[in-house]
Amino acid sequence: MTSGPGAPGLRPARIARLLARARIVLYVGLVGFVLYFQWRYDLTRLPPGGVSPLTDIQPGHRLVVDMHFRAPEPGAAVLYRGRGERLLLGRVSDPPESLAPEEAARCRDDARWIVKEVAEAAGEDSMLLGPISLERIVGRVVIVLPF
Repeated sequence: MTSGPGAPGLRPARIARLLARARIVLYVGLVGFVLYFQWRYDLTRLPPGGVSPLTDIQPGHRLVVDMHFRAPEPGAAVLYRGRGERLLLGRVSDPPESLAPEEAARCRDDARWIVKEVAEAAGEDSMLLGPISLERIVGRVVIVLPF
Protein backbone atom coordinates (compact mmCIF):
# COMPACT_ATOMS: atom_id res chain seq x y z
CA MET A 1 0.00 0.00 0.00
CA THR A 2 1.34 3.38 -0.91
CA SER A 3 1.14 6.44 1.20
CA GLY A 4 1.77 10.03 0.53
CA PRO A 5 -0.04 13.18 -0.52
CA GLY A 6 -1.68 11.64 -3.62
CA ALA A 7 -2.60 8.28 -2.07
CA PRO A 8 -6.29 7.42 -1.46
CA GLY A 9 -7.51 7.17 2.13
CA LEU A 10 -8.56 9.41 4.96
CA ARG A 11 -6.76 12.70 4.81
CA PRO A 12 -7.31 15.39 7.47
CA ALA A 13 -9.56 17.48 5.18
CA ARG A 14 -11.77 14.47 4.41
CA ILE A 15 -11.97 13.51 8.08
CA ALA A 16 -13.07 17.08 8.90
CA ARG A 17 -15.83 16.94 6.24
CA LEU A 18 -17.05 13.57 7.54
CA LEU A 19 -17.16 14.88 11.11
CA ALA A 20 -19.06 17.99 9.99
CA ARG A 21 -21.67 15.83 8.22
CA ALA A 22 -21.92 13.54 11.24
CA ARG A 23 -22.59 16.58 13.47
CA ILE A 24 -25.36 17.77 11.14
CA VAL A 25 -26.99 14.32 11.15
CA LEU A 26 -26.74 14.22 14.95
CA TYR A 27 -28.34 17.68 15.34
CA VAL A 28 -31.16 16.89 12.90
CA GLY A 29 -31.81 13.59 14.68
CA LEU A 30 -31.84 15.29 18.09
CA VAL A 31 -34.25 18.01 16.92
CA GLY A 32 -36.48 15.33 15.37
CA PHE A 33 -36.49 13.34 18.63
CA VAL A 34 -37.39 16.42 20.69
CA LEU A 35 -40.23 17.37 18.32
CA TYR A 36 -41.57 13.80 18.34
CA PHE A 37 -41.38 13.62 22.15
CA GLN A 38 -43.27 16.92 22.49
CA TRP A 39 -45.95 15.74 20.04
CA ARG A 40 -46.42 12.30 21.57
CA TYR A 41 -45.97 12.85 25.32
CA ASP A 42 -47.13 15.33 27.93
CA LEU A 43 -45.58 16.00 31.33
CA THR A 44 -48.21 16.36 34.06
CA ARG A 45 -47.81 16.88 37.79
CA LEU A 46 -50.29 15.62 40.35
CA PRO A 47 -51.32 18.27 42.86
CA PRO A 48 -49.04 18.03 45.92
CA GLY A 49 -51.90 18.01 48.43
CA GLY A 50 -54.64 15.46 48.72
CA VAL A 51 -54.87 11.76 48.05
CA SER A 52 -53.83 9.93 44.89
CA PRO A 53 -56.39 7.48 43.52
CA LEU A 54 -53.61 4.95 42.76
CA THR A 55 -51.43 3.34 45.42
CA ASP A 56 -48.18 3.47 43.42
CA ILE A 57 -48.50 7.14 42.37
CA GLN A 58 -48.29 9.75 45.12
CA PRO A 59 -49.41 13.40 45.23
CA GLY A 60 -46.75 15.65 43.73
CA HIS A 61 -45.34 13.00 41.37
CA ARG A 62 -44.78 13.95 37.75
CA LEU A 63 -46.29 11.74 35.07
CA VAL A 64 -45.10 11.26 31.50
CA VAL A 65 -48.34 10.62 29.62
CA ASP A 66 -48.57 9.07 26.14
CA MET A 67 -51.16 11.22 24.36
CA HIS A 68 -51.23 9.06 21.19
CA PHE A 69 -51.80 5.61 22.65
CA ARG A 70 -53.61 2.49 21.58
CA ALA A 71 -56.50 1.18 23.63
CA PRO A 72 -55.07 0.62 27.13
CA GLU A 73 -54.94 -2.88 28.59
CA PRO A 74 -55.88 -3.88 32.16
CA GLY A 75 -53.27 -2.65 34.62
CA ALA A 76 -52.45 0.56 32.74
CA ALA A 77 -52.69 3.86 34.62
CA VAL A 78 -54.63 6.41 32.55
CA LEU A 79 -55.88 9.98 32.63
CA TYR A 80 -59.54 10.29 31.69
CA ARG A 81 -62.32 12.86 31.68
CA GLY A 82 -64.99 12.46 34.32
CA ARG A 83 -68.17 14.42 34.80
CA GLY A 84 -67.82 18.06 33.95
CA GLU A 85 -64.67 17.36 31.88
CA ARG A 86 -62.64 16.99 35.09
CA LEU A 87 -59.30 15.25 34.45
CA LEU A 88 -58.95 12.12 36.62
CA LEU A 89 -56.36 9.40 37.21
CA GLY A 90 -57.32 5.73 37.38
CA ARG A 91 -56.28 2.21 36.45
CA VAL A 92 -57.82 0.10 33.70
CA SER A 93 -59.27 -3.07 35.16
CA ASP A 94 -61.19 -6.10 34.01
CA PRO A 95 -64.92 -5.46 34.35
CA PRO A 96 -66.59 -7.13 37.34
CA GLU A 97 -68.38 -10.42 36.71
CA SER A 98 -71.63 -8.87 37.94
CA LEU A 99 -71.64 -6.44 35.00
CA ALA A 100 -74.33 -6.96 32.37
CA PRO A 101 -73.04 -8.94 29.34
CA GLU A 102 -73.59 -6.07 26.89
CA GLU A 103 -71.63 -3.68 29.14
CA ALA A 104 -68.82 -6.23 29.53
CA ALA A 105 -68.66 -6.60 25.73
CA ARG A 106 -68.45 -2.82 25.44
CA CYS A 107 -65.43 -2.88 27.80
CA ARG A 108 -63.64 -5.12 25.29
CA ASP A 109 -64.49 -2.97 22.26
CA ASP A 110 -64.92 0.79 22.62
CA ALA A 111 -64.73 1.43 26.38
CA ARG A 112 -62.71 0.46 29.46
CA TRP A 113 -63.51 -0.25 33.09
CA ILE A 114 -61.44 2.26 35.10
CA VAL A 115 -61.12 2.15 38.87
CA LYS A 116 -59.44 4.11 41.60
CA GLU A 117 -57.53 1.99 44.11
CA VAL A 118 -57.92 4.37 47.07
CA ALA A 119 -61.52 4.86 48.14
CA GLU A 120 -60.80 8.19 49.89
CA ALA A 121 -59.57 9.81 46.66
CA ALA A 122 -61.82 12.40 45.08
CA GLY A 123 -63.42 11.79 41.71
CA GLU A 124 -65.59 9.19 40.09
CA ASP A 125 -64.61 5.96 38.37
CA SER A 126 -66.45 3.20 36.53
CA MET A 127 -68.25 2.19 39.73
CA LEU A 128 -70.26 5.43 39.30
CA LEU A 129 -69.87 6.18 35.59
CA GLY A 130 -69.98 2.67 34.16
CA PRO A 131 -67.65 1.78 31.28
CA ILE A 132 -65.67 4.83 30.15
CA SER A 133 -65.48 5.32 26.39
CA LEU A 134 -62.06 5.40 24.71
CA GLU A 135 -62.79 8.97 23.57
CA ARG A 136 -62.82 10.09 27.22
CA ILE A 137 -59.42 8.52 27.93
CA VAL A 138 -56.87 11.31 27.43
CA GLY A 139 -53.60 9.41 27.82
CA ARG A 140 -51.73 6.42 29.24
CA VAL A 141 -49.14 6.97 31.99
CA VAL A 142 -45.80 5.55 30.80
CA ILE A 143 -43.36 6.92 33.41
CA VAL A 144 -43.83 8.12 37.00
CA LEU A 145 -41.18 10.55 38.24
CA PRO A 146 -41.12 10.83 42.06
CA PHE A 147 -40.10 14.51 42.13
